[in-house]
Amino acid sequence: MPDRPEVKRPVAVPGGLAIKQALAKTITFRVIVTSLDFTTNYLVLGELATAAGLSTFSLVVGPFFYFVHETAWNYYLGPAETVVDLPVPRRVQAGAKAGPRGFTITRALAKTITFRTIATVMDFTTNFVVIGDVATAAGLSAFGFVVGPFVYFGHERVWDYLSAPEERALEVTPAINGVPVRLGGVGEA
Repeated sequence: MPDRPEVKRPVAVPGGLAIKQALAKTITFRVIVTSLDFTTNYLVLGELATAAGLSTFSLVVGPFFYFVHETAWNYYLGPAETVVDLPVPRRVQAGAKAGPRGFTITRALAKTITFRTIATVMDFTTNFVVIGDVATAAGLSAFGFVVGPFVYFGHERVWDYLSAPEERALEVTPAINGVPVRLGGVGEA
């Protein structure tokens, strides 16, 4: 405040984190994943207590990991980015044309890859510590590694779709000189 220099402004959360949306996505994702975790753990292990314990651990730790991952992506790339450019270093022969130096993937796919990579390491570590058997821990982790990306990617795409209804409306709304026009049906003026 200019008239009261002794009063300091409170530290604010950076606006680029999209906290409310990240929190809502964390909750919906965790409900889906905890249901799948428990079902898989119970079918593989056959023990209700162990399956519930692993699922409870994931229920407690998983949301923190998801939330941090989501807000980090929002902070570094912004919530509105739809593609991620991945540069690929390559050697160009003398006299050859340079050409493209990488490729582009959707934001949802890039987030799926980073999330699933870290989550698989966490899953295996947790499963091994609790179960104590490398093969069973690897099997449970492999299931998450195979099924998890589809769940994460699908969840991400649904949220992308639900988060931008006004953008979709503008894509399909006819316009003349930038002004939206309502098209009448048969018998309408």
